[in-house]
Amino acid sequence: MLTIFLFDMKIKVSISNGKVVCDQSLWRDYLAPFQGECSLEIKKWKKDRTYDQNKLLWKYYEIIADETGNNASDLHEFLKRKLLPPKFIKVMGKEIKIPSSTTGLSTSEFSQYLDKICALTGVSIPSVDSLCG
Repeated sequence: MLTIFLFDMKIKVSISNGKVVCDQSLWRDYLAPFQGECSLEIKKWKKDRTYDQNKLLWKYYEIIADETGNNASDLHEFLKRKLLPPKFIKVMGKEIKIPSSTTGLSTSEFSQYLDKICALTGVSIPSVDSLCG
């Protein structure tokens, strides 16, 4: 399964024997306003982190904050800079390094990120059950 990104829109397609299989009406409707040359980015499909994983992460940050005295937002910025590879973007012709976002992590990458936080902080990952209530 591959994902095709069009102007920040994801369209999930399958490729079989070198042919793209997708909902052609979706393509037709979405691409109708565009004329001329465009670019198309094709990436391997990955399941993005879930809402519950993100909710768990912020619960985890609060637990770490209680133990360290830092606030959750500062911990988030620190940990993503410490544990995720940086992203490089071009702005006005100059390449700059920015921190990665947890938003783009797949479900398995997100689990690995939580494991790295646990190893670094020594604070156990809360159970999913702790999200209720």
